[in-house]
Amino acid sequence: MTFLVAINCFIVPVRGQTIHVFEIYDTHDRVAGPFIEVAAEQIEQFTSTAVPDALGKAYRTVRKVYSGSSFEIDGLRDYLRSVEMFGARDIVLLFYIGHGADDPHSRLPMLWLPDRASGQTQYAAQTIVDELRARRPRTLIAVFEACNVDDNIVPPSPGTVATFDPNQVRSILSNSFGIAIASAQEGQYSFVSSSGGIFSNKFLGLFRAGSSLTLSSFIAAAGSGIKIDLPRQPIQRPWVERLW
Repeated sequence: MTFLVAINCFIVPVRGQTIHVFEIYDTHDRVAGPFIEVAAEQIEQFTSTAVPDALGKAYRTVRKVYSGSSFEIDGLRDYLRSVEMFGARDIVLLFYIGHGADDPHSRLPMLWLPDRASGQTQYAAQTIVDELRARRPRTLIAVFEACNVDDNIVPPSPGTVATFDPNQVRSILSNSFGIAIASAQEGQYSFVSSSGGIFSNKFLGLFRAGSSLTLSSFIAAAGSGIKIDLPRQPIQRPWVERLW
């Protein structure tokens, strides 16, 4: 499967107001890795600076990054085993960028994410979403930027522009809602290039200056098509599942 250049302990509850950030990047991929690194840097600006700054000192941030030698599900799974339940006002942000395939049991992709404990090379995005949802955060956004087909294409990817708008970040993340996003619907490619991820660029743009989106228009915009201008796939169509 090719990502197109087209994530021993005690069970304890996590208390207080916390932003839980999980970032899972296949930066070691021979073809797409350098482009995924660019996308990761852009997402980091959002998760490590823009979101905490917008929400203020009332929230603390716990950020876990699984990439390079730690690109496997084991780290995230071990962390979640230590969390019985998220706080009632907690926010969870998860970003995966890497290879993916169609999951016949879900509209979310099957991730090419190693599972060291079982020896498997794939892990279902739906399983990750179910684990996060079961711990009942107030807000959950899970983004899976991955292909649903096999192939290798190198398309253009629009870069992000402008700066993050703290009012827009605060306006969206202050809501109680959960969404899981596949960057491409079943049978479609998901593209990265030297400008980063074509979907993650679009998604981050929804939090930038000039957006002024309500929650409903934000979710609608996240699921809108992205023009690719390739004969075999002129439009990349994300899929958004509203969890609550």
